Amino acid sequence: MNRLDKISDLIESMETQMEITFNYDNVPYFLEPDYIDNFNIKGWILNNNKNFSRQKISSTDSKEVLQLALLEDGQSVLSQWKNLDMIIY
Repeated sequence: MNRLDKISDLIESMETQMEITFNYDNVPYFLEPDYIDNFNIKGWILNNNKNFSRQKISSTDSKEVLQLALLEDGQSVLSQWKNLDMIIY
């Protein structure tokens, strides 16, 4: 199982209060659940602390969520894992 699969599995099994933080080029990003109510995740919100934007990701498919979250200026950073530091809260 590669690192992407491990992180995707983690997203899939996340509890309601968990958040994933990752750094890319020394910029922290926060991936947090977006809820229909207190219990059902309808998607995810990516907080980009580079320009303070909040991007809604309307998917619950873990691999798709991760791929969409890791797009930087239209280019995927998935091939640049050496620059990616994941912290799980």
